[in-house]
This record gives sequence, C-alpha cells and structure tokens, in this order.
Amino acid sequence: MDLVVFLPLLLVMGAFMFFASRRQRKQMQATIDLGPVEAGEHVLWDPRQGHLLIIGDRDSGKSVIQRGIMETAVSVGWQAWGLGLPGELDKVEDHRYAQVVTADVSDQLERIRAASELMRERYHLVEVASLAKERPEPFQPIVLVLDDYAHLRQRWADLAPAGEHEADVAENLLLGIHRLGRSVGIHLSVSCRGIAHHLGQTMAAGSTVVHTSLWRSSLETEMAHAR
Repeated sequence: MDLVVFLPLLLVMGAFMFFASRRQRKQMQATIDLGPVEAGEHVLWDPRQGHLLIIGDRDSGKSVIQRGIMETAVSVGWQAWGLGLPGELDKVEDHRYAQVVTADVSDQLERIRAASELMRERYHLVEVASLAKERPEPFQPIVLVLDDYAHLRQRWADLAPAGEHEADVAENLLLGIHRLGRSVGIHLSVSCRGIAHHLGQTMAAGSTVVHTSLWRSSLETEMAHAR
C-alpha cells in the first residue's frame, strides 16, 4: 500500500480505537440517578463504589427505582437483568441489553446461575491476561436487579423443584457475586422491605444503602470501598 494512503488510514484507525476505548471506559464509570431526595436533589449510585441495597415499605417506590436503574443502564451500553414479581419490571422498555424475568421461577434461578458462571469466566480471562502480562479487554458491565428480594426468595423456596435447597443455592451464588462480581463488571441492585435475610444483612455492611419514602429516595450511608 502506498505510504501516502497508508498513513491517513493508520491515523483514522488509531482515532477510532482511541474513542472506542474512551467509550468503554465511560460505560464502566457510569453513575445512575436514583431519583430526588427530600431536599430536591438527586441521589447518584456509582456501582464502582459498591452494590446497591434499597430498603422500603410496600408501595414506597422501590420497584420504580429498580425499573429506572435498568433503563438507565441499558441506555449507556450496560446489560440489565431484572428478576422480580410481575408488575413494574415488566414495564421496562424493550432493549437488546435488557432481560426481565418475572413469571418463571426456573428461569430466575437459571439467570442467577448464569451471572455466577459469567463472573467465573471473566475472572479466568483476567488471570490468563495477567499471566501473559497483558491487559484484558474491558467487560460489558451488567446490573443484576432483584426486586422485592424476600418475596422472590420465598417464591423460589415454594415453587422450585428442590424447594428451600434451591433458594439457598441461589442466595449463596448471589453472596459470591456480592463479594467478587464488582471487579469484573457485575453489579447487584437489590430491593426489599427489610434485611432479615442473609443477603440483605451482608449487603448492608458493604453497599450503598438507600431508604425510600413514597416516590422518593434518600441516601442513608455509603460504606463500600473499592476492593
């Protein structure tokens, strides 16, 4: 190829790779608006700083916040997987990066297993790249939304073929994602009415915690730190 032709082409390719890399970094750094607080200001969740735990009474707006999280995530190029009861999550706009499972218990449990397996695969890729002294390609971030978790878990225990055992297995997988998922781009957003369950108690000590009032959210504490 003639040098006069090759050099401009090289510059164009280099510029494309630069801006593509910037776009990937922007996706990894996205923050999500959770809505207005009492003073009228908006609370922003930065997934890099911890998973999200939303606590509130019935009809306090938790599901609306979770729906907003999913729609914001896909708008910036993330994947959003939503598990909940039939209702608000079903209103998430159709998008190739959005997957909502509200009716089928087996599908919900399979989605949790898939998230855990993906986390292990990503860790393997990081290890391979590290051994080769290379930087791994950026992972597409995923937010795994679990809406009204205590009811979800009880539904798994009541309706899954192996009952309580399958609910326990799913919760253990979620605890593993809570510990390790964030470093490979897998983030949890869990809403519930209280934290009597093991997942909520664990997340309360290492996540961004938000309490809701009707149609509002207020930031209670942000205890997480980058691992």
